[in-house]
Amino acid sequence: MNADAVRDATPGEWSANRNVEDHAGHVRLVTGYWHSELKLPLTADLRTCHARHRIYAQFKYDRLIGSPDWVGSLAQSLPELSDGILHTGSASHYHFIVDGLGNLSPAVLQAAGRIFVDADYSDDQAAILEAIVAVLAGRRIDVVRVPHGTYRVSNVILPKVRDFSARVHAARSSVLRLPVRQERSGQRIYVTRRRAGSRRLINEAEFADRMQRDYGFETIENEGLSLQDQMELYSGAEFVAGPHGAGLTNILFSRRPKGLLEFWHSVQQPFFEGLAESLGISYFAARGMPMPGVAPQGWRSDNGPFAIDPRLALKAIEMLIARQPRR
Repeated sequence: MNADAVRDATPGEWSANRNVEDHAGHVRLVTGYWHSELKLPLTADLRTCHARHRIYAQFKYDRLIGSPDWVGSLAQSLPELSDGILHTGSASHYHFIVDGLGNLSPAVLQAAGRIFVDADYSDDQAAILEAIVAVLAGRRIDVVRVPHGTYRVSNVILPKVRDFSARVHAARSSVLRLPVRQERSGQRIYVTRRRAGSRRLINEAEFADRMQRDYGFETIENEGLSLQDQMELYSGAEFVAGPHGAGLTNILFSRRPKGLLEFWHSVQQPFFEGLAESLGISYFAARGMPMPGVAPQGWRSDNGPFAIDPRLALKAIEMLIARQPRR
């Protein structure tokens, strides 16, 4: 299929590539097409991908795949990305670490001249990525931000997506290779979302003092902390607790993690239970209730503010500390 024909096709008819070479740890797209926000090559399986993600990402996929902007991009001259790596993680903290860093490997980086990432990666994320890549590859590789959109690609590497546990261990191995100025130990951290726009646990003040006084948990706001600061702060975290959110991912920075506690409501997602399972540490979850009369944020019901019975929260903390890691 030539480029002109591709521009006139419907999204479901696009072909990902004319020629694919398989290598250890990655696939090289000799000629292909890529949509940066969806983080996938454009293939005839695009609708299948859409269906698979519908339960958690219906609005995002419907908006992109069915929008005039999406269809209109087919009629435009597509910008080209060449001679680099497509980084599969998004700027979201969790996806940056697990889906991005977790899919990198020295084998992928050997022939890379640059790494293409989302335009909304922060300077902080780009700097950490460059530092980790330099450790893995033994040399500096430029990180290039790419605006959301559709691209033609030429001789571009797409890391093969590892299974979840392999991604967790690869990401952890990468971040633990970076030096910390002061390694901590024995910490217990409660990650608050009181400044976040979603999933705020609005009554956490009712049990936060008890968590600190009786169980030694320090309340931490990740907002305003650099990624390097978070890596160092959580390096000694034995136990991490908090509402469902990307901040819980920081248990990966711990040298000696023991347990993870997640507060949630409405829809329980598997990310952090799987993360704890992969690390071989204890995991507990305690369910709260969404606040009545408060519309959930955006289009996902589990993004609204919620409350949890303080007795349940403290009991979950007690059980988390009492249980030994599975490792």
